Amino acid sequence: MAGSMAVVSAHAADFVWRAGGTIAKYVRHGWDVNVVIMSLGVRGESASLWRTEGQTYEEVARIRREEATRAAEVLGCRLHFFDLIDYPMEITPEVMDRLVRFFREVRPSIILTHGHKDPFNPDHPGTRIGPETSTNGSVVKAITAIPGVSVITVEGSGFLGVADVTARVFETVGRTGVNVYMVFQASSQHSLGFVVRRTDASKVLRALEREFELDLLKGRVARIWEEPGMAIVAVVGAGMRGTPGVAGRVFGTLGQHRINIVAIAQGSSELNISFVIREDEVARAVPAIHDAFGLGGSSAD
Repeated sequence: MAGSMAVVSAHAADFVWRAGGTIAKYVRHGWDVNVVIMSLGVRGESASLWRTEGQTYEEVARIRREEATRAAEVLGCRLHFFDLIDYPMEITPEVMDRLVRFFREVRPSIILTHGHKDPFNPDHPGTRIGPETSTNGSVVKAITAIPGVSVITVEGSGFLGVADVTARVFETVGRTGVNVYMVFQASSQHSLGFVVRRTDASKVLRALEREFELDLLKGRVARIWEEPGMAIVAVVGAGMRGTPGVAGRVFGTLGQHRINIVAIAQGSSELNISFVIREDEVARAVPAIHDAFGLGGSSAD
């Protein structure tokens, strides 16, 4: 299994029309995706079903459950029904405890849920994302992972002898129409690397080999190659700016778990540290960093 994702869906259909594409993508890459359906939306989101003469609450609930189950079968995810009453949806301490148990069981690397103010679902609040920031004891606020990527590296005996090599590399990649997720370069200018989707890697390699055909023959470029089976992990937080030791804690944690880092990049805003690791290490790396920054709460016994 590549990793674990949890989706918290307020009503029976929310996970489909809001996150169906994302769920299908991660399932395709081998992730285990679990969806919590807080309520079936019987009161507030089943208007067409209530138009049937003699309709009952139990029948509407049955239909909504079957619809969600069929959708989950198509997407390849697993459902967990909480069967709360909607409009209003009351989140009691018992419900919170149940959610905590769920998260401890599936240990997700990624969680998808609703925003703080949802115009489509006014009966429940979500997590607020806004200009106000509070560290609440942790400078890191989120850790995300992008699986299914490859690292492409252009290596030479010394790029100073290859005119405008960086421009040529990215002009060539640009003509392929492939999106580049991350760029890195050694200070010696010996090599230049970047990250693309695994499905796009062969196209990029062919284009670069054509562009640098003469340089490869003359030895000015030593080789161009792909490292497949990689993932990007990003550590994000407004409190990271100007705070010493964040990178050290991230990479120290990975070292303690014997997880090798292939490449590193950090934006000048200091709000994000991104790095590349093997895809099969994501399920260990993300929870470890969560624990290092106190984002995961206490672990289950």
